[in-house]
Amino acid sequence: MSKKARLEIGSQITFDYPRHNIHFVVSKLEHRRMEVDEVRVLKESPLDPITLEIQPLLRRGHTLVSGIDLDKHERRSFYLESMREIRACG
Repeated sequence: MSKKARLEIGSQITFDYPRHNIHFVVSKLEHRRMEVDEVRVLKESPLDPITLEIQPLLRRGHTLVSGIDLDKHERRSFYLESMREIRACG
């Protein structure tokens, strides 16, 4: 099953993600948990150009997954291509 197929709105997932998702920086992976509320394909719904200018070295992908971080209790976004070991919570 593809990564995208597992990411349904409302699903709670766990995954590993780089602490610093920046080009040319080797970063330790951190364990994350989130409830998905949006899966945005950037080819269909691109980022605002100012967002690209603000963080030019951020390692971006083609799909942005957003939702509530279940540990920090705040909205967060992650690039699907940088997510590792995606699985359902529980």
